[in-house]
Amino acid sequence: MSMEDSLDERCNRILKNMEASLTARDRVGIQDFVLLDPYTSETAFLENLRKRFHENLIYTYIGTLLVSVNPYKELDIYSKKQMDTYMGVNFFELPPHIYALADNVFRTMQSESNNHFILISGESGAGKTEASKKILQFYAVSCPSTKLLNNVRDRLLLSNPVLEAFGNAKTLKNNNSSRFGKYMDIQFDHQGGAVGGHILSYLLEKSRVVHQNHGERNFHIFYQLVEGGEEDLLRWLGLERNCTKYHFLVQGGCAKVSSINDKSDWKTVRKALSIIEFSESETEHLFAIIASVLHLGNVKFEANVQGYATLNDNQEMHWVSKLLGIPNQVLKQGLTHRKIEAKTEEVLSPFSVDHAVYARDALAKAIYGRTFNWLVNKINESLANKDSSRKTVIGLLDIYGFEVFNLNSFEQFCINYCNEKLQQLFIQLTLKSEQEEYETEGIEWEPVPYFNNKIICELVEEKFRGIISLLDEECLRPGEATDLTFLEKMEEEIGGHPHFMTHKLADKKTRKTLERGDFRLLHYAGEVTYCVVGFLDKNNDLLYRSGKEVMQQSKNAIIRHCFPSTEPDSKRRPETVVTQFKNSLADLAEILMAKEAWYVRCIKPNEAKQPGHFDDVLVRHQVKYLGLMEHLRVRRAGFAYRRKYEIFLQRYKALCPETWPNWKGTAAEGVRCLIKHLGFKPDEYKLGRTKIFIRHPRTLFATEDAFQVCKHKLATRIQAKYKGYKVKEDYLRQKRPVRKVLYFSCHLTNNISQIKDHLIKTATKIENCWRGLMARKEREKRAWAVKVIKKYVKTKVFWLKVAKNLSIKSLFVNLRFIKGFMTRNQPACVDNSEYLTYVRLNYLTRLKENLPKTVLEKDSWLTPPPIMKEVSQLLKTIYIRCMVRKYISGLSVQRKAQLLLKSQTSSMFKGKKENYPFSVSRIFLDTRIALEDINTRVLQMIRHEHIKVNTDKSICASCLFIFLLIRSDSCSPQYSVPVVKYDRNGFRPRLRQLIFTQEAAYLAEEAKIKQRIDYSCLKGVSVSNLSDNFLILHVTCDDSKQKGDLVLQCEHLFEALTKLSVIADKQKCIKVVQGSVRFDIQPGREGFIDFKSGEKCEGKCGQQLDSCSCHPTCGSLKSCCSDYKEFCIDVAPQSGSIMGGTDFYVLEANFNQTSHIVCRFNNETDTEGYVDDSGRAHCISPLLYQTGWIPLLISSDNGTTFSRTGAWLSVHTGKLSSEFKALLVNSTKWQYYGTPGVGGYLQMTWNTTLVDADKVNIEVWGYRETGEPYSDVWQGEMEYLYSLAKDHPNNGSFSFLPKIAENGFASWELGSLRVSSSSYPDGIRNVQAAWTEDHALAWHLEQKFKDNSTAWALEKCLAWDQLENRLPNFLNEIIDCPCTLAQARADTGRFHTDYGCDIEKGSVCTYHPGSVHCVRAIQASPQYAAGQQCCYDKTGAQVLTADSIGGSTPDRAHDWGSPPFRKPPRIPGLSHWVYDVLSFYYCCLWSDNCHYYFKHRPSSDCRRYQTPNSAVVFGDPHFITFDGVRYSFNGKGEYTLVTSADKQLTIQGRTEPVDGSAIKATKMSAVAMREASSDIIEVRLASGQNRLEVLHNQKSLSFAEQTWMDLQGVFVFSPTPSNVTVMFPSGAGVEVRQRGETLTTTVLLPEEFKDSTQGLLGKMNGDAKDDLALSNGQLVKNQSDPEELFDFGASWAVPNASALFTYDSDYLRETYYFVPRHDPTFIPAFSIPENPEDPLSDQAAEICSGESSPFCRYDILVGRSPSMGNETRRSFQSHITLVEDLKPVITCGWLPPPIDGKKLGTTYLQGARVQFSCNDGYTLKGSAERVCQENAQWSGEEASCVVPSKLPGILAGSIVGAATLILIVTIIVLQFRKQKRKPSKSEDSSITEGL
Repeated sequence: MSMEDSLDERCNRILKNMEASLTARDRVGIQDFVLLDPYTSETAFLENLRKRFHENLIYTYIGTLLVSVNPYKELDIYSKKQMDTYMGVNFFELPPHIYALADNVFRTMQSESNNHFILISGESGAGKTEASKKILQFYAVSCPSTKLLNNVRDRLLLSNPVLEAFGNAKTLKNNNSSRFGKYMDIQFDHQGGAVGGHILSYLLEKSRVVHQNHGERNFHIFYQLVEGGEEDLLRWLGLERNCTKYHFLVQGGCAKVSSINDKSDWKTVRKALSIIEFSESETEHLFAIIASVLHLGNVKFEANVQGYATLNDNQEMHWVSKLLGIPNQVLKQGLTHRKIEAKTEEVLSPFSVDHAVYARDALAKAIYGRTFNWLVNKINESLANKDSSRKTVIGLLDIYGFEVFNLNSFEQFCINYCNEKLQQLFIQLTLKSEQEEYETEGIEWEPVPYFNNKIICELVEEKFRGIISLLDEECLRPGEATDLTFLEKMEEEIGGHPHFMTHKLADKKTRKTLERGDFRLLHYAGEVTYCVVGFLDKNNDLLYRSGKEVMQQSKNAIIRHCFPSTEPDSKRRPETVVTQFKNSLADLAEILMAKEAWYVRCIKPNEAKQPGHFDDVLVRHQVKYLGLMEHLRVRRAGFAYRRKYEIFLQRYKALCPETWPNWKGTAAEGVRCLIKHLGFKPDEYKLGRTKIFIRHPRTLFATEDAFQVCKHKLATRIQAKYKGYKVKEDYLRQKRPVRKVLYFSCHLTNNISQIKDHLIKTATKIENCWRGLMARKEREKRAWAVKVIKKYVKTKVFWLKVAKNLSIKSLFVNLRFIKGFMTRNQPACVDNSEYLTYVRLNYLTRLKENLPKTVLEKDSWLTPPPIMKEVSQLLKTIYIRCMVRKYISGLSVQRKAQLLLKSQTSSMFKGKKENYPFSVSRIFLDTRIALEDINTRVLQMIRHEHIKVNTDKSICASCLFIFLLIRSDSCSPQYSVPVVKYDRNGFRPRLRQLIFTQEAAYLAEEAKIKQRIDYSCLKGVSVSNLSDNFLILHVTCDDSKQKGDLVLQCEHLFEALTKLSVIADKQKCIKVVQGSVRFDIQPGREGFIDFKSGEKCEGKCGQQLDSCSCHPTCGSLKSCCSDYKEFCIDVAPQSGSIMGGTDFYVLEANFNQTSHIVCRFNNETDTEGYVDDSGRAHCISPLLYQTGWIPLLISSDNGTTFSRTGAWLSVHTGKLSSEFKALLVNSTKWQYYGTPGVGGYLQMTWNTTLVDADKVNIEVWGYRETGEPYSDVWQGEMEYLYSLAKDHPNNGSFSFLPKIAENGFASWELGSLRVSSSSYPDGIRNVQAAWTEDHALAWHLEQKFKDNSTAWALEKCLAWDQLENRLPNFLNEIIDCPCTLAQARADTGRFHTDYGCDIEKGSVCTYHPGSVHCVRAIQASPQYAAGQQCCYDKTGAQVLTADSIGGSTPDRAHDWGSPPFRKPPRIPGLSHWVYDVLSFYYCCLWSDNCHYYFKHRPSSDCRRYQTPNSAVVFGDPHFITFDGVRYSFNGKGEYTLVTSADKQLTIQGRTEPVDGSAIKATKMSAVAMREASSDIIEVRLASGQNRLEVLHNQKSLSFAEQTWMDLQGVFVFSPTPSNVTVMFPSGAGVEVRQRGETLTTTVLLPEEFKDSTQGLLGKMNGDAKDDLALSNGQLVKNQSDPEELFDFGASWAVPNASALFTYDSDYLRETYYFVPRHDPTFIPAFSIPENPEDPLSDQAAEICSGESSPFCRYDILVGRSPSMGNETRRSFQSHITLVEDLKPVITCGWLPPPIDGKKLGTTYLQGARVQFSCNDGYTLKGSAERVCQENAQWSGEEASCVVPSKLPGILAGSIVGAATLILIVTIIVLQFRKQKRKPSKSEDSSITEGL
């Protein structure tokens, strides 16, 4: 490296050291917490951390400890240049960085030749793994490089991705969370080269292999193999490229994560394995094991007749057997039997199904866990150092951080125990290093107080009495040991320990926070509550002996190594998990104690992984459990700052004349001299042997500040010296030629000396004079400039006029003006009068233009100059009074009364009660209960109390005015409000009405007056200062009729008390109290109510808190926390276009006018909102590339905190109601514009209320998709192109004559138009707007399209054809179409009506001529996200594109029911346009080349289609199972209708008694359902309303705006209030219909559910015999016995833990939640009563007939409801029709027409006839008619058309010609002979006779 480069680098260091100079500490914080003055303040600690975080300074020191805050974004601080900067630099010379720590560790190791380790800790998501990578990367760059060393370096680096693949997983907190602890030793030789390494792993979370929580994934390697594995490899492993196929991968419900690229990661792992020297055989065996675990998870067990588990021969067992090399039979036996030794014999004991599943899972965990250990050992072999010479080591410990979840189990116990041990080690090593440094430096050690967590470690690990010993003892002891016996054992042994608590040991208050199965430990970081459930099972982690023996027979080399035959006999119980972990920690502690310690503490700033967001509460918690404050206290116990003498002197020597510039003596002596000069006090510092110790940061800061001042002075001096040097150098350079002239001239003249002297003197004189003159001029210029700048820099007028060369007169005027400015603060005089006049005029002019517009802006008054302060204040007072008067004069009488009431409320509660501010914006009503809602008897009882206007002068005039306004008539209640009254004994709540009249307050219950309080007896009203709604009316008890004080709760508390204060003149009696309130229970007996600050919903929406609820059900249960509606928000409208622009407002919550609203969608997209005049907050929805419910957060402090939580429904614009979007008038014309015959003006319209503006812009936005399809860079983008109009009146209509788009925008072929306010800049996103639907932008395409649209479209069509040839074929994976229209409309679980092509709505099938109805597949295909479309003609037959242009076409980009994916091809609607609609325009609509389109989009016929099976529940209730069994079950409770363990589908039904106490029948009132981890959907009869209510995760859904909703794992469609269809990704569908007063529920299941269903709707397998099976598997023997059927139904009562229903009323909670789910006390009528005299008998006979008669008669004669009986008959008939529609049909498949011929007939079902004919000149060969036969084959032969052959005619003609020729020749010959012979006449006659 050159000297110049070194200098540049040094300069860079000096620049970077600006931050280290401490001068920027106020802005960027202090870089070393040790220098924090209030070092004991946690708040100051957090504030410093926050400052640095917001400046992107993520690293901070505590001495040598590094604190790292995860920025959640890329920072440019890890480049090679940064590494070079930190190499070989003093630790504190540059700003904190992980490279600085890594470099310091490395240099210390080299210089001292000892071992070190770096402990990296923090919770999941804090950046531990990344920190470890950065350290490894730094050593890879900084260490010496040779080929051998590079090889070791590469292995070290690439061991990381391998270990991450096998040991890391996505969790709720982190997408790449390490699920094991890792310690890596890096070995270095004497030159500092990395020569080897070794890895230790700790506590792999094996349970993740078989189970993942919702939102989490299994280990990365499984997904990488499935998604990225080569096709040949997957085929060899028996795997499909679909993670959802594997049970072990789908339990978390997030197999695919957008931020994780499994394919790319797979390639990295494959490369890493090859570099780490895994052989091909080892790699194959390794992947075979991973695949075998996946197959093992799909193994299903069935129970035989004895209830034991059995395994059928299936593909999964075959693959497990093949991949592990274990015989199939051996494997089966090992999974279904356990080997037990009885004396000398071995007995095989069969498993139950549950035990078999446990054994399977245990085997899967053991296989993966041992394979992981083998993998670590294999990597260690690769990293092993072959050189035996001594090596130094740097260890990296990446270990789990302290964990505290809502539910903490065995894993958290182990992790937190590990952190306790490390904290103990941490404090010990820190104290040890501090003590050693003090001793080394010869400074007296001062004892440091700190919390010693040894007491907690002993509580956990003490022999015989510690928690680990007790847990092991309970696991090993004989007898029935359970988790609860373990808890009891702990209570018995360690119950008195101060850091241990259980429910039994706790006091009454603490007991409320502990469940009976919990125990609590007080860790060093705080309290953690552990649930004891599962402790024993997880600690044992037993693998049955038979499982091990099976594995020992494996031919897989890795499995044989992991399960050696020499393994100790399993009769000796292995060590438990926690003991193994404890021993591992002890070994680790021993390793670490032998090394020098360095620390990196990682902190995550927020849970949402958002850059720039710093969550104080979360960070404070981490600071606590990472022990940072404890560490800081230890470091600051003595001296805050310590540095070596050389470094300290080098930095600060300029502060002392004696040490500057160079100190000649030793550094220690120089420092003594320096601090003596600086005046350090003796108690502020100590001098050690090699270092100076400074006690207080303020001393250092004062020194640093002095240095900064001195530094600038020195810089000035250095600059002056340098300039002098440069001038002198110039002088000497000029003097040099003169000397040369003199030198040469001495040889030419004799007067050399005289000439020389003369010239020198002359030159010197001239030069001196000239230099003096120039110097004086320069000095004068600078002095003048300084003077002008100082005095006149603010006077712009002066500079402008000088620049224009003003006249002398103007200049004098200007100078007077300047003089006035200089004397402006002096008393008025001649000099400043003109200037002051100008100031007054200027201020008044500016004030006129900036006057406040409203009274609320009174504080925005323009700041006056000093001379105008008094006048300004006077003007402000006058103006505000004027505005107030103007405002008041414009108030209506009612508004004035409202304000006076609010003023009254303010005087009573402002600043006294917490929730008063929320009441300010809420309007006070005249009354809360209308007269008609008060019982007539109550009104009659209070009629005698006429209104008497109180003329007492003590009543304020405003109160009297209010009173006169609120008076209605002489005998009406003044005000009434609903309240909850609490009993004085027991505090039981009761609903009441509180009524104020002129004389008294009444408490009424329906028709009764429960209590009358005369105002004269009302001695006071008490309310708390908190945010509750309680009030206590204190009543004098002299009157025996008075019952004591009233304890009430009122939702409208402020309104009610204000009305009371006015009506009864009791404002002075209303008191706001703190703490407790005394009240009279009855005369002589007192009670107390303690008011304490309650729990809040802020940040807790959806949770059930201890004292109140933030769950959606709290509203109906009256249990909401006081701030529920404030923070758990609803919005209106609740939905809008996915394009954004919808203005919606927040219901209920209150905001201030000054609030700065920010709305955050999906935790990533922010839009700016506003607060309207009524105090409602508004949001603007953004552009979202997804549909469904989008999480919504709202901030009222400009994005600092997001305290309000809600959701927003994003809908594709095509599905929006017309009132919420802009409309294209004649949209077909828009999309054909420019084709032959289509032109003229285009028009669009919109609802003007959608855009709040007088003027609007009409903008064109385009959509396109970029990147290679199906690649990682495939992206969709919606971009602003240009504006069609600006400042157009917002009149709801716009028309224009289109022209070709300019600037290349004509290439955008798809887009939408947006109408937005003209006040916004062009193309600004996420502002209020109205959008049109997406459409083909034909009207702005290029001139080439206009000139010849057909040729243009053909070119595009051909390009699309080539693209489709390159894209993967998706046709094989899409579902086949139903064969008939009836099937398509009945299969609602898998198909849904397609847009406008709806037979019920007029069948506007624009693009499907000849069709009357089309449906689309609801579920997209698994791999390519493709879809299916099916169309049908008026006969109900499917229309195929091979027969008609209007036929069914599949879709590459699915367009219905898509999950809310935001990447192609799943951007709702838009992707479909790009790949399926525009191509149709190119090939079919804009040109006539449909054959290209249909080549890639051929119709799927229905030969593979399988109809679903259906079952139904209806009436009172009656059941028809999937296999057709009919029965009735009238139990009361909640029951399982269908459950499928394989598909994870559960459907439950709730029944309740039919109205009437004497009626012994029930009806279905609610249905709840869920599939896998989908949202829970519940459909129930709305209370008191003739409609269905849909609940989504227990919150009511409104379908007023949208009829279709994409939810999490489920789709819901509700076209009418009495009709709901629920669809799941599996294809299961549930139709719920309201039939009178009950529900009819139809369940549709595809064939994949065969043999996997149970419940009241039976087992779907085509066999009716086993349909009615109890939950224990026992079959109902007599299906006609109603009592036996009742027992069958009761067995399917829903278990308490798995109920899906919502209990949001006291009735539901008391009837279903707190009692058994099946009510055994309700016994229904088992038979139909036959009573001829029953008045309903005739109606039953008239209504009921046919097969439904028994059900119908039961509902009429038992249920006592003819209407219900009639609905039962209709439901039954509808189901029979549905079953008929869904019957499979026989199809023979499509027949092509013959070439050169025609086909007549396009129906291909059984019995269909297809006729063939040929064109002219052709002959038909084969069958002229073919019939579809019962065997699904066409009759006859294939038809073809041929040309008639001429060969037979030619042959026939030839034969005839030849015969004729022969005859002619014969005659000629005979004639010739005759003439030649000339016989005689006799001869002739004889010849004739002969002939």
